[in-house]
Amino acid sequence: SQAHTVGVFLLFAYLMCGAFRLARFNLQATRPRVLMEGAVKSDKKNFVGLPIPPAAGLMASIVHFAPMPLSTYGPDFARAYGISIVVLLGILGLLMVSTLRYTSFKTVGTGRTNIYIVLLIVALGMAIWMYSEYALLALSTVYVAHGIVWYILSFLWPKKRETPVESQA
Repeated sequence: SQAHTVGVFLLFAYLMCGAFRLARFNLQATRPRVLMEGAVKSDKKNFVGLPIPPAAGLMASIVHFAPMPLSTYGPDFARAYGISIVVLLGILGLLMVSTLRYTSFKTVGTGRTNIYIVLLIVALGMAIWMYSEYALLALSTVYVAHGIVWYILSFLWPKKRETPVESQA
């Protein structure tokens, strides 16, 4: 059927987007970015494009949230669920090859340890332990969505421009 063909195409597109994402990551790791000051520095705070593990983590958390076979939900819901999963695969593939910035968390804990960060990590661990279906789905959804949200907010917040200092003569 045509839906099957589209589904297979989107699955293959997701796989290829993952391969392109990995290739771009490897190229960017070998080429540090040049800052405005001219100093060479690698951008450790952000990934460009959605990393593959969070994309796969969102799909896995959805399966963990609703592990029953689709046939148990009834034909109408199963069809809508299947279509939404395939559409989500296409969206995740596009996010992987996009230029949206995603936090890498590589710099967390490099400075002075903040008690609030420790408490947050403990709370997240307990939430995953006690309510894994909800917590993992929420965490993965928030991470995937935060790149889109920051991109939209970047248009709403004007960038700070440095005003030239006038010489007083």
